[in-house]
Amino acid sequence: VAPTLVAIVADARPGGVVRTVLLSFDGETALVAVGETFGSFRVKAISDATVDLVDLAAPAHAVRTLSIR
Repeated sequence: VAPTLVAIVADARPGGVVRTVLLSFDGETALVAVGETFGSFRVKAISDATVDLVDLAAPAHAVRTLSIR
């Protein structure tokens, strides 16, 4: 079971837009950036409407894409 994508936050900086996601799973929430982990998932990429998570516990580290509903 993957976390729930609650929100995507975009912060405009001189070097470009930095995105962070708010994830929720099993009663916990966290703001997570690309390269950081939440539970057994690592954030691979964040777009305007989706986040790609690498499932570190799955065989071959499967990638799951979550979108804003």
